[in-house]
Amino acid sequence: ILEPCLGTFRTMKMQRDPMINTYLFLIVATFMSMVRSSLVVIQTKTVEETLLLVEGDGKVDELITLVDYPDIEFLESDWAIMLPFGIFSLVLVTACFVYHVYLTVSAPKAFATNPVFRGRHKYFYAKYREDVYYWGMISMTKNLLLNLLFLSLATAK
Repeated sequence: ILEPCLGTFRTMKMQRDPMINTYLFLIVATFMSMVRSSLVVIQTKTVEETLLLVEGDGKVDELITLVDYPDIEFLESDWAIMLPFGIFSLVLVTACFVYHVYLTVSAPKAFATNPVFRGRHKYFYAKYREDVYYWGMISMTKNLLLNLLFLSLATAK
């Protein structure tokens, strides 16, 4: 009675590595948008708002708002609701980057000797020759630095 269940379990176990490979590929493919999304909460700009008083005089007041969402003021309640999601995204992006640094450091030895490593992480190395395996990390670092550059340019305006 248990044999069909055990057979299915063994088949699922064998298919786990391609599933992990696909999942990690999707994370790397969306890495730039994850970085961008995590930084939306801290990109601010100063907006001058003219307040009309009862006498008709205009008073200029400066507001600090988010670059992508100018209707959300920095350090107000709407921003506070967004903050945990931004922090979680930033932690996720950092963990993803650190994991791939670890993969790049351990790749030369593990790729040659460990077939499980090859099956799980070929998404990161399949585009490059064996002698330039580290280009995946270089590409990921370039994407991260481009997003940080755009953040600094948008905040500096």
